[in-house]
Amino acid sequence: MTHTLHRSGTRENLADDYVCIILPAKGINDQGSDPKLQQYLQMGLRHHPNNIGSDSQSAGGWYTHTSDEIIAMCHGEAHVVFSNKADALDFLREVKNSDLGMSIVISGLLDEVEDICKQAGITRHTVNYSLGFRGRLDKLPSPDVLEITTMCGHHMISPMLVTKMVEDIKDGKRKAEDCARLLARPCVCGCFNVVRAESLLRKMVGKS
Repeated sequence: MTHTLHRSGTRENLADDYVCIILPAKGINDQGSDPKLQQYLQMGLRHHPNNIGSDSQSAGGWYTHTSDEIIAMCHGEAHVVFSNKADALDFLREVKNSDLGMSIVISGLLDEVEDICKQAGITRHTVNYSLGFRGRLDKLPSPDVLEITTMCGHHMISPMLVTKMVEDIKDGKRKAEDCARLLARPCVCGCFNVVRAESLLRKMVGKS
């Protein structure tokens, strides 16, 4: 899975961003897997996530649907987003103990994810690295904007919407937390980290 691999940012603001993706293996254990994926989402809810979702394009995340709706529509894979290492670790421990037989991919800083796996008693199988962007980088939005838009791996969040949210916060029209939730709505798979987005928006307002 690579749609959460290219999240831009600094080590400091990526340190509290953990996306857990649970998925079956096609042709091996995918038949009848949705009930198990629903169990994983229910586990995730016990460990203080800031977003959940699934591969079902009709599902979306917490900011368009309720937890019950997302769980009921869950299909193909399950996504749980955490904004701190301790909660991600507690979730992974429960996943391991549940022994439901699904693979899990964790997006985050490599050394921090390695430590989570070690503490949970899991040996990682594979590592994927993002080598960054190549080509006409002058065509890209600013690095500050990319830190927010790349949290939606399907790139459903408009850079212009991020800019508008920053302007609204500066003008006192909206609060940062409300803007972060609004930005999360277009992310159809629920992998957007709202807590991190709020922090990044505040940073952008402060810089401007």
